Amino acid sequence: MGGGKKQDKVSENASDSEGEEAGESQGVTNAWNMPVPKFKKGDMRHGLVEMTSFSVNFPEYREHYLKKSLPILEKIMKEHNIKVLLDSPKGQISVITTKDTWDPYAIMLARDVIKLISRHVSIEKAVRVFDEGITSEIMKIKGICRDKEIFIKRRNRLLGRDCTTLLALEQLTDCSVTVQGGTVAIIGPYKGVLKVMSVVKDCMSNVHPLHLLNTLHLQKAFSEDPTLKDEDWSQLLPVYKAKTARKKKKTKKEKKPYNPLPPPQIESKMDKEMEEGSYFLTMIEKKKKQSQQDKEQQRAKSDKIQAEKRALPYVPPEEPVAKKAKVQKSEEVDIQKLKKKVRDQKKVKKTKKKSGSV
Repeated sequence: MGGGKKQDKVSENASDSEGEEAGESQGVTNAWNMPVPKFKKGDMRHGLVEMTSFSVNFPEYREHYLKKSLPILEKIMKEHNIKVLLDSPKGQISVITTKDTWDPYAIMLARDVIKLISRHVSIEKAVRVFDEGITSEIMKIKGICRDKEIFIKRRNRLLGRDCTTLLALEQLTDCSVTVQGGTVAIIGPYKGVLKVMSVVKDCMSNVHPLHLLNTLHLQKAFSEDPTLKDEDWSQLLPVYKAKTARKKKKTKKEKKPYNPLPPPQIESKMDKEMEEGSYFLTMIEKKKKQSQQDKEQQRAKSDKIQAEKRALPYVPPEEPVAKKAKVQKSEEVDIQKLKKKVRDQKKVKKTKKKSGSV
């Protein structure tokens, strides 16, 4: 009986090894369709040996938002038994594992969450990283363009007017995309994140996002069609190339003959005065010379003004028009009054003479 049991065990082991060899020989046809087992609470038999922590620096303008939404973040992290610390003076946010942490990879996801929050992503979007089949990526786009102005233009092209281009990209890839400064934060399924990364890279390399969105739209339509789902789409998709503007031809400057000697020194004011002979003159002579120069300059200026006036075309001045004297109209004279007036004047004269003789 004991020998029969041993033979059964040997036969079972042989069949398992044959099945493994057959699986290895077949290989994986489509890795995206492979089921990934979900890690549940209790799958890790032993606790963590050491504490793990990650710290991320956040900009000053995000401090108010982090303080406001810290209770929500702590509540979400508590489900995975991860501690959150906010250090406002240093501008850091940290995540630390605890003794009760049941998922060893949760600390890596928590690190991604605080990275996304520091790059202007809301907590509601950043927490999606903990879901199954969701990943995140922070892509640096600042170093792709050689010039700052070109970088700003292409980044605005990626956003579109009123962020319409970015919304279309999010709908086609089922991802949430946040453009902030010189980075692009992407959250979504693995395939969608890869598509968004390729679109951003091509857009910053001077390929218009309209062409890229058209390609994504066609890919989505082909994937939904059962006849084209498993076929090669390379011949059906359009190919766009980046167009570069023609550079202006630089005019070659003529090279000056090489001179090993240094350039001649510029003469100072003292050197010029010594050459003219005015350096050794007395102060009085200097003042006389200066006043004479000022007079000559004034004379030259006045001559110039007179010459300009003479050069002007001659226009005779307007002669004043003589005004006609107003002739008063003759009025009737009262002779009786005039006689009386003369008499009175004579009487006054006589009285003056009498008083003078007395």
